[in-house]
Amino acid sequence: MHNLLLKVHKYTSLAFVVIWLIQIVSGLLMVFAPEITEARFSKPSVPLNMAAFEKSMWAQHAAHPAWEPQTIYTTSKESTRFDVYFYHEDSDEIGSRAIRIDGDGEILADRMMKQDILNRTAEFHEMLWIDDYGYIILGISGILLFSNMILGVKFIWPMRQKWKSFFKLSAQDRKHIKLYKWHRLLGFCLALPALFVVLTGILNIWLDDFKDIFGNPWAAPIVEAVADFDNKQKITLTDAVGIAFSTYPGATLSIISLPSSDDPYYMIRLLQDGEIREIYGNTKMYIGALDGAILANYDQMSASVKASIFSSFFSLHLGTPLGMLGRILVFVTGVLMIILGGFGITLWWARRSKKRQKQKA
Repeated sequence: MHNLLLKVHKYTSLAFVVIWLIQIVSGLLMVFAPEITEARFSKPSVPLNMAAFEKSMWAQHAAHPAWEPQTIYTTSKESTRFDVYFYHEDSDEIGSRAIRIDGDGEILADRMMKQDILNRTAEFHEMLWIDDYGYIILGISGILLFSNMILGVKFIWPMRQKWKSFFKLSAQDRKHIKLYKWHRLLGFCLALPALFVVLTGILNIWLDDFKDIFGNPWAAPIVEAVADFDNKQKITLTDAVGIAFSTYPGATLSIISLPSSDDPYYMIRLLQDGEIREIYGNTKMYIGALDGAILANYDQMSASVKASIFSSFFSLHLGTPLGMLGRILVFVTGVLMIILGGFGITLWWARRSKKRQKQKA
């Protein structure tokens, strides 16, 4: 049985090691993506003037009417800068535009997201650039990685009385013995943090499916579509954000979805002090675009257990509950996982070469 599990561990690793390593590398870039992006701009932060921001956003739409703003994302927890995502009727082919607008309405950047390296890396990490079923492939791959790591722990566990000997490495060992010891030692030291990062990643991949199965704790309200919506009088984005801020004083803006004829409401996500998330809070309000009525209001600070659990997946995967220290720990874990995979591949190759030499002899 032990030999069978060892073969399963080895051949599963060899079959999926490339996709695992690419996933880890892309994930490493995502850990500090907000800081990398923000480093492009030297302008200091300014207070948020929502009216100036909105005026600038609609001026961009007027200048490029084929591009329609749909979603707005903050760039960091303390930031008053936002990326406004504009979509074209051909966005399936050419992608979206992200216009970074400062709190005073100044345009800082205009990016085609299919040409943005960090954005493309994030898309690959989340769905392999395969819109419909990429996340399924990643979810299965993640489960295999997690189970394979469990097998590695299973091999180490019977040797728990000798764990201290793992740290006794000898320069006199033959190459494949040395590689085996390094692989075993790194696997031993890395087991718990690596299992944690992989498990939370799997949970995050399947989050939408969990919502379908167990219910969405932030479900959008059921509202009838509005005919001729574009020509009807609506409350402004500034008014909608004002309603959200008056409901949750001291909160910061995370994400905004702009209204449409099918969804005639603003969806506004806020981050309150005390939420587990670092940037994108899960306090969520749905505000009617025609009359400013609060259609749904989800206060994450008094949320159900289910909402708290679901909200934690993304943050735990990035280590953000521990702030910068947590993200550094996740980054280091990822780097060591790459090294562990390198040791495993090199060990397999060394043993394979040794067998060939014996066969020739």
